[in-house]
Amino acid sequence: GACDLGSVLRRVSRSGAGRKRTSRLRGNLGLVGDIAARVQVHDDVRKRAQELFRDGVASLRVPHAKREAAMVACLYLACREKGTPRTSKDLSRQAGCEDAQVRRLSALVRDKLKLELDVVRPEDLMPRFCSLLGVPARHHELCRELAARLVEDGGYTGRHPQ
Repeated sequence: GACDLGSVLRRVSRSGAGRKRTSRLRGNLGLVGDIAARVQVHDDVRKRAQELFRDGVASLRVPHAKREAAMVACLYLACREKGTPRTSKDLSRQAGCEDAQVRRLSALVRDKLKLELDVVRPEDLMPRFCSLLGVPARHHELCRELAARLVEDGGYTGRHPQ
């Protein structure tokens, strides 16, 4: 019939719209890879971020001006899924995006794809912070244990100081 999948694909192929859309998506996925390299995350995180971008952002119709923030949001979500300790603020700063935009877009993508992410605990971020501060590697585990104990003893409220 006139509405079978083959005829639709042939019409789209002849019109060039499908090629243009596919080319644009490939270009955007390449940009996700570039940002991943800039913020120094592992290849598996990059691949997952590209999947999230393809499945989540491409269908959200994010304005071109917010496209890079959407890419960083996907990287943030991929880091959370893969257990790579990065904060949205850290990734936003490294990529040169607004953190508030990245957080908003990551919530949109998370909700659209129905992602269930574990809560980030302070001790999960300790190795990253220790590295940034130049703390010797032999002390990273101690810092992690102290952060965990602080949470257990009620000394950490989860709120930012005002």
